[in-house]
Amino acid sequence: MDGTLTIVVDSSGLIVSIGCNQSYTGRYKECLFAGQSMRDIIGLTSRQRIFNGSLIIDDDFEFSFVIPQPYDEIADAVEHMPLDLIFNEICVADFSS
Repeated sequence: MDGTLTIVVDSSGLIVSIGCNQSYTGRYKECLFAGQSMRDIIGLTSRQRIFNGSLIIDDDFEFSFVIPQPYDEIADAVEHMPLDLIFNEICVADFSS
């Protein structure tokens, strides 16, 4: 949608995820948004973990930052990502399963 939002549906048309880039001005929990650095995210949250190419925040498996390349392939732990790494995409989906 206008290069800002991406909506993913399954074969039956059910929305399974919504993603957005740094052009989206909304915030999650009033402090997290696309375009933040790893340093900012660590400073604003209690726990970060990597799961399927995404950065999960505070064990909320319904919100994540998309890990940019090449770190989506090579980072096995949060400590492997540089503090100045910028996360330009966020995703809302249910990764709890």
